[in-house]
Amino acid sequence: MYLCVYNPVNSIFNNCLLFLITLKSYNICYLVYNLKNLLFYILIYCVFFITLIMSDICRPIAQLTFGGCGGMYNYSLGIASVIQKNFDLCDVAISGASAGCFPAFLLALGMDVDELFESWNIPFLNEVNKNYFGALCKWNNTVRRCTLPKFPVDAYIRAHSRLFCSLTSFPDFKNHIISDWKSNEDLLDGIMASAFVPLFDVCKISACFRGHRFIDGSLSNSYPLPHSLDIPSFIIRRDMWRSNKASWLWCWSDEVWARKLFEWGKCDAYEHLEEIGVVLLPITSNNS
Repeated sequence: MYLCVYNPVNSIFNNCLLFLITLKSYNICYLVYNLKNLLFYILIYCVFFITLIMSDICRPIAQLTFGGCGGMYNYSLGIASVIQKNFDLCDVAISGASAGCFPAFLLALGMDVDELFESWNIPFLNEVNKNYFGALCKWNNTVRRCTLPKFPVDAYIRAHSRLFCSLTSFPDFKNHIISDWKSNEDLLDGIMASAFVPLFDVCKISACFRGHRFIDGSLSNSYPLPHSLDIPSFIIRRDMWRSNKASWLWCWSDEVWARKLFEWGKCDAYEHLEEIGVVLLPITSNNS
Protein backbone atom coordinates (compact mmCIF):
# COMPACT_ATOMS: atom_id res chain seq x y z
CA MET A 1 0.00 0.00 0.00
CA TYR A 2 1.25 3.47 -0.88
CA LEU A 3 0.36 6.56 1.13
CA CYS A 4 -0.32 9.45 -1.21
CA VAL A 5 0.06 12.95 0.21
CA TYR A 6 -1.24 15.83 -1.86
CA ASN A 7 1.47 18.34 -2.73
CA PRO A 8 0.32 21.41 -4.69
CA VAL A 9 3.89 22.34 -5.66
CA ASN A 10 4.50 18.96 -7.35
CA SER A 11 1.13 19.20 -9.11
CA ILE A 12 1.98 22.64 -10.49
CA PHE A 13 5.42 21.42 -11.64
CA ASN A 14 3.96 18.35 -13.38
CA ASN A 15 1.29 20.40 -15.13
CA CYS A 16 3.89 22.92 -16.27
CA LEU A 17 5.83 20.08 -17.94
CA LEU A 18 2.69 18.77 -19.62
CA PHE A 19 1.81 22.26 -20.78
CA LEU A 20 5.25 22.75 -22.33
CA ILE A 21 5.10 19.36 -24.03
CA THR A 22 1.70 20.06 -25.56
CA LEU A 23 2.80 23.56 -26.51
CA LYS A 24 5.69 22.08 -28.46
CA SER A 25 3.42 19.57 -30.18
CA TYR A 26 0.94 22.30 -31.20
CA ASN A 27 -1.99 20.15 -30.02
CA ILE A 28 -4.63 22.79 -29.23
CA CYS A 29 -7.00 20.46 -27.32
CA TYR A 30 -4.30 19.16 -25.02
CA LEU A 31 -2.89 22.66 -24.73
CA VAL A 32 -6.20 24.06 -23.44
CA TYR A 33 -6.74 21.04 -21.19
CA ASN A 34 -3.32 21.29 -19.54
CA LEU A 35 -3.53 25.08 -19.28
CA LYS A 36 -6.81 24.66 -17.42
CA ASN A 37 -5.26 22.10 -15.06
CA LEU A 38 -2.24 24.34 -14.50
CA LEU A 39 -4.42 27.32 -13.58
CA PHE A 40 -6.52 25.13 -11.31
CA TYR A 41 -3.51 23.91 -9.32
CA ILE A 42 -2.07 27.42 -9.14
CA LEU A 43 -5.40 28.56 -7.65
CA ILE A 44 -5.33 25.73 -5.09
CA TYR A 45 -1.79 26.61 -4.13
CA CYS A 46 -2.69 30.28 -3.69
CA VAL A 47 -5.67 29.42 -1.48
CA PHE A 48 -3.51 27.02 0.53
CA PHE A 49 -0.77 29.64 0.96
CA ILE A 50 -3.19 32.47 1.86
CA THR A 51 -4.92 30.22 4.43
CA LEU A 52 -1.60 29.56 6.14
CA ILE A 53 -0.77 33.26 6.20
CA MET A 54 -4.19 34.28 7.52
CA SER A 55 -4.20 31.62 10.24
CA ASP A 56 -0.89 33.00 11.44
CA ILE A 57 -2.09 36.61 11.25
CA CYS A 58 -5.31 35.83 13.19
CA ARG A 59 -3.44 33.86 15.82
CA PRO A 60 -3.37 35.79 19.12
CA ILE A 61 -0.07 36.40 20.86
CA ALA A 62 -1.55 35.60 24.28
CA GLN A 63 -4.70 34.50 26.11
CA LEU A 64 -6.22 36.27 29.11
CA THR A 65 -8.84 34.39 31.13
CA PHE A 66 -11.05 35.51 34.01
CA GLY A 67 -12.20 32.49 36.01
CA GLY A 68 -15.53 32.11 37.74
CA CYS A 69 -15.63 34.43 40.75
CA GLY A 70 -19.23 35.01 41.86
CA GLY A 71 -19.55 38.10 44.02
CA MET A 72 -15.80 38.62 43.79
CA TYR A 73 -16.27 39.98 40.29
CA ASN A 74 -15.54 43.37 41.87
CA TYR A 75 -12.07 42.07 42.74
CA SER A 76 -11.62 40.88 39.13
CA LEU A 77 -12.74 44.29 37.90
CA GLY A 78 -9.94 45.85 39.96
CA ILE A 79 -7.41 43.52 38.33
CA ALA A 80 -8.90 44.30 34.92
CA SER A 81 -8.49 48.03 35.57
CA VAL A 82 -4.75 47.64 36.17
CA ILE A 83 -4.29 45.35 33.17
CA GLN A 84 -6.12 47.85 30.96
CA LYS A 85 -3.84 50.69 32.03
CA ASN A 86 -0.56 48.80 31.74
CA PHE A 87 -0.76 46.15 29.02
CA ASP A 88 -1.47 46.05 25.29
CA LEU A 89 -4.50 43.81 24.65
CA CYS A 90 -4.85 44.36 20.89
CA ASP A 91 -3.76 40.82 19.94
CA VAL A 92 -4.93 39.04 23.08
CA ALA A 93 -7.80 36.54 23.16
CA ILE A 94 -9.93 37.37 26.21
CA SER A 95 -12.24 34.85 27.83
CA GLY A 96 -14.33 34.45 30.94
CA ALA A 97 -16.51 32.05 32.88
CA SER A 98 -19.51 32.96 35.01
CA ALA A 99 -19.11 36.45 36.55
CA GLY A 100 -15.60 36.56 35.05
CA CYS A 101 -17.30 37.33 31.74
CA PHE A 102 -17.99 40.89 32.88
CA PRO A 103 -14.36 42.07 33.28
CA ALA A 104 -13.49 40.02 30.19
CA PHE A 105 -16.20 41.84 28.23
CA LEU A 106 -15.00 45.30 29.29
CA LEU A 107 -11.40 44.53 28.31
CA ALA A 108 -12.37 42.88 25.02
CA LEU A 109 -14.26 46.01 23.96
CA GLY A 110 -11.72 48.44 25.44
CA MET A 111 -14.35 50.05 27.68
CA ASP A 112 -13.01 52.11 30.59
CA VAL A 113 -13.18 49.81 33.63
CA ASP A 114 -12.81 52.59 36.22
CA GLU A 115 -15.51 54.73 34.63
CA LEU A 116 -17.97 51.84 34.31
CA PHE A 117 -17.35 50.71 37.87
CA GLU A 118 -18.77 54.08 38.93
CA SER A 119 -21.43 54.63 36.26
CA TRP A 120 -22.67 51.02 35.88
CA ASN A 121 -21.61 48.79 38.75
CA ILE A 122 -22.24 51.04 41.75
CA PRO A 123 -25.74 52.22 40.60
CA PHE A 124 -26.59 48.60 39.79
CA LEU A 125 -25.55 47.43 43.28
CA ASN A 126 -27.55 50.23 44.88
CA GLU A 127 -30.56 49.13 42.84
CA VAL A 128 -30.18 45.54 44.08
CA ASN A 129 -29.72 46.80 47.62
CA LYS A 130 -33.23 48.25 47.58
CA ASN A 131 -34.63 44.71 47.66
CA TYR A 132 -35.37 43.28 51.10
CA PHE A 133 -33.52 40.03 50.27
CA GLY A 134 -30.77 41.72 48.28
CA ALA A 135 -29.51 39.62 45.36
CA LEU A 136 -31.82 36.68 46.08
CA CYS A 137 -34.26 36.17 43.17
CA LYS A 138 -33.55 39.71 41.86
CA TRP A 139 -29.90 39.75 40.77
CA ASN A 140 -30.22 38.42 37.21
CA ASN A 141 -33.11 40.66 36.15
CA THR A 142 -31.43 43.72 37.64
CA VAL A 143 -28.14 42.92 35.90
CA ARG A 144 -29.92 42.65 32.57
CA ARG A 145 -31.89 45.87 33.01
CA CYS A 146 -28.85 47.90 34.07
CA THR A 147 -26.27 46.40 31.72
CA LEU A 148 -27.75 46.40 28.22
CA PRO A 149 -28.06 50.23 28.02
CA LYS A 150 -24.31 50.45 28.69
CA PHE A 151 -23.45 48.37 25.63
CA PRO A 152 -22.07 50.31 22.64
CA VAL A 153 -24.35 49.91 19.62
CA ASP A 154 -21.69 47.79 17.90
CA ALA A 155 -20.70 45.80 21.00
CA TYR A 156 -21.54 42.41 19.49
CA ILE A 157 -19.47 43.19 16.38
CA ARG A 158 -16.44 44.23 18.40
CA ALA A 159 -16.83 41.20 20.67
CA HIS A 160 -17.09 38.75 17.75
CA SER A 161 -14.16 36.28 17.87
CA ARG A 162 -12.65 38.52 20.55
CA LEU A 163 -14.65 37.66 23.66
CA PHE A 164 -14.99 33.97 24.54
CA CYS A 165 -17.55 32.90 27.16
CA SER A 166 -17.73 29.50 28.86
CA LEU A 167 -21.26 28.05 29.16
CA THR A 168 -22.53 24.79 30.67
CA SER A 169 -25.41 23.17 28.82
CA PHE A 170 -28.20 21.71 30.95
CA PRO A 171 -28.91 18.92 31.80
CA ASP A 172 -25.90 17.21 30.15
CA PHE A 173 -23.34 19.57 31.78
CA LYS A 174 -21.20 19.82 28.63
CA ASN A 175 -18.96 22.84 28.10
CA HIS A 176 -19.43 25.30 25.25
CA ILE A 177 -17.17 28.25 24.44
CA ILE A 178 -19.06 30.92 22.50
CA SER A 179 -17.50 33.80 20.58
CA ASP A 180 -19.81 34.39 17.59
CA TRP A 181 -22.28 37.03 18.70
CA LYS A 182 -25.39 37.91 16.66
CA SER A 183 -26.61 41.08 18.39
CA ASN A 184 -26.19 43.02 21.62
CA GLU A 185 -29.10 41.10 23.12
CA ASP A 186 -27.51 37.82 22.04
CA LEU A 187 -24.20 38.89 23.60
CA LEU A 188 -25.85 39.76 26.92
CA ASP A 189 -27.85 36.52 26.84
CA GLY A 190 -24.59 34.59 26.45
CA ILE A 191 -22.91 36.41 29.33
CA MET A 192 -25.96 35.94 31.56
CA ALA A 193 -26.14 32.24 30.65
CA SER A 194 -22.49 31.82 31.60
CA ALA A 195 -23.17 33.46 34.99
CA PHE A 196 -26.56 31.86 35.67
CA VAL A 197 -27.21 30.64 39.22
CA PRO A 198 -30.83 29.63 40.06
CA LEU A 199 -30.79 31.42 43.43
CA PHE A 200 -30.51 34.75 41.63
CA ASP A 201 -33.63 34.32 39.50
CA VAL A 202 -37.32 33.62 40.09
CA CYS A 203 -38.65 30.12 39.33
CA LYS A 204 -35.82 29.31 36.90
CA ILE A 205 -33.30 26.48 37.11
CA SER A 206 -31.49 27.41 33.88
CA ALA A 207 -31.03 30.26 31.42
CA CYS A 208 -32.24 30.22 27.83
CA PHE A 209 -29.66 31.02 25.16
CA ARG A 210 -30.36 30.48 21.46
CA GLY A 211 -33.16 28.07 22.28
CA HIS A 212 -31.10 25.88 24.60
CA ARG A 213 -30.74 25.68 28.37
CA PHE A 214 -27.53 26.66 30.16
CA ILE A 215 -26.22 27.19 33.67
CA ASP A 216 -23.06 28.62 35.24
CA GLY A 217 -20.13 28.14 32.85
CA SER A 218 -17.62 27.59 35.63
CA LEU A 219 -19.28 24.25 36.45
CA SER A 220 -17.84 22.70 33.28
CA ASN A 221 -14.87 24.99 32.53
CA SER A 222 -13.96 27.76 34.95
CA TYR A 223 -10.79 28.77 33.07
CA PRO A 224 -11.61 28.62 29.34
CA LEU A 225 -8.65 28.79 26.94
CA PRO A 226 -10.14 29.04 23.43
CA HIS A 227 -6.81 28.59 21.62
CA SER A 228 -4.10 25.96 21.79
CA LEU A 229 -1.98 25.66 24.91
CA ASP A 230 1.19 26.65 23.04
CA ILE A 231 -0.12 30.24 23.09
CA PRO A 232 0.94 31.90 26.38
CA SER A 233 -1.94 32.40 28.79
CA PHE A 234 -2.58 34.33 31.97
CA ILE A 235 -5.41 32.96 34.10
CA ILE A 236 -6.99 35.12 36.79
CA ARG A 237 -8.24 33.12 39.76
CA ARG A 238 -10.06 34.76 42.65
CA ASP A 239 -7.62 33.30 45.21
CA MET A 240 -4.37 33.53 43.23
CA TRP A 241 -2.91 36.41 45.22
CA ARG A 242 -5.15 36.74 48.25
CA SER A 243 -6.83 34.14 50.45
CA ASN A 244 -10.57 34.62 50.67
CA LYS A 245 -13.64 33.19 52.34
CA ALA A 246 -16.37 31.15 50.68
CA SER A 247 -18.93 33.73 51.82
CA TRP A 248 -17.26 36.29 49.57
CA LEU A 249 -18.63 34.40 46.56
CA TRP A 250 -22.13 35.54 47.40
CA CYS A 251 -23.23 38.54 45.38
CA TRP A 252 -23.41 41.10 48.15
CA SER A 253 -24.92 44.41 47.08
CA ASP A 254 -23.13 46.55 49.65
CA GLU A 255 -21.31 49.46 47.96
CA VAL A 256 -18.59 49.71 50.63
CA TRP A 257 -17.74 46.01 50.25
CA ALA A 258 -17.70 46.30 46.45
CA ARG A 259 -15.27 49.22 46.59
CA LYS A 260 -13.01 47.34 49.00
CA LEU A 261 -12.85 44.33 46.67
CA PHE A 262 -12.18 46.64 43.71
CA GLU A 263 -9.27 48.31 45.50
CA TRP A 264 -7.90 44.96 46.65
CA GLY A 265 -7.91 43.78 43.02
CA LYS A 266 -6.02 46.89 41.94
CA CYS A 267 -3.51 46.62 44.77
CA ASP A 268 -2.78 42.94 44.13
CA ALA A 269 -2.44 43.47 40.38
CA TYR A 270 0.02 46.34 40.83
CA GLU A 271 2.08 44.18 43.18
CA HIS A 272 2.23 41.45 40.52
CA LEU A 273 2.77 43.51 37.35
CA GLU A 274 5.97 41.62 36.62
CA GLU A 275 4.13 38.28 36.81
CA ILE A 276 1.45 39.52 34.41
CA GLY A 277 4.12 40.96 32.12
CA VAL A 278 5.57 37.50 31.53
CA VAL A 279 2.55 36.85 29.29
CA LEU A 280 1.17 40.27 28.28
CA LEU A 281 3.10 43.02 26.50
CA PRO A 282 3.32 46.37 28.30
CA ILE A 283 1.87 49.49 26.73
CA THR A 284 4.56 51.59 25.08
CA SER A 285 4.55 54.84 23.14
CA ASN A 286 4.45 52.77 19.93
CA ASN A 287 1.34 50.76 20.78
CA SER A 288 -0.53 53.10 23.08
